[in-house]
Amino acid sequence: MQKQIQQVQQYFKDKIIDKQFEVDLINDHTIDITIDEVYPFTVWTANHTESRHIYRGFMVLEFTTIEKCEVEKVLRPIIEAQAKERAEAKIEELKKELAQLENSEL
Repeated sequence: MQKQIQQVQQYFKDKIIDKQFEVDLINDHTIDITIDEVYPFTVWTANHTESRHIYRGFMVLEFTTIEKCEVEKVLRPIIEAQAKERAEAKIEELKKELAQLENSEL
């Protein structure tokens, strides 16, 4: 039984490493993904590469050091794109606030 569990765990780890998942939600510390349109997992993304692990899901997935590096290669562009979107939204918000302040001074 343990061997079968390990095979299933490896299946899901390989899916993540091979970018075969859908991103459902990204926040400051996690990325919610779905594999095979059915199996949800939450990957911890805060801190360093060494901290990458499945935070929530229907089974525990522990990554080796090499797997963590591979997962990082997959997740880093997603994390950076989300950070860029948030920064751009914040800039727009601040521009509007500045415009309101400048208009109120007139």
